[in-house]
Amino acid sequence: MHYEQRQHLEELRNRHQRRLRELELQAATRGLSTPPEIRMEIEDIWAEIFRIDTELAHETPGTSAIERTPHSGLRHNLPAQTTLLIGREREATVVGVHYTHSTVQY
Repeated sequence: MHYEQRQHLEELRNRHQRRLRELELQAATRGLSTPPEIRMEIEDIWAEIFRIDTELAHETPGTSAIERTPHSGLRHNLPAQTTLLIGREREATVVGVHYTHSTVQY
């Protein structure tokens, strides 16, 4: 990942985080009467932050998609697989958001 692309993703994440904080304050103030659009936007922003975090975590400086393969001896030019749920990226993101913000303690 190029330095500029990483910087861009980090800036996007910061801006999403800032928007999320404001919406969470509104939701906390309104409680159960929080409009659905605010709750939905909070979920959407969490999903986007999770997506950005996943992208940043899977990209290490100096490696390309060709170098990051599940089998170290094989090389290909396919995009890097970010989830085992192929074709279910949206669902995987939602599960990830709910998992990272779960109130259940083990």
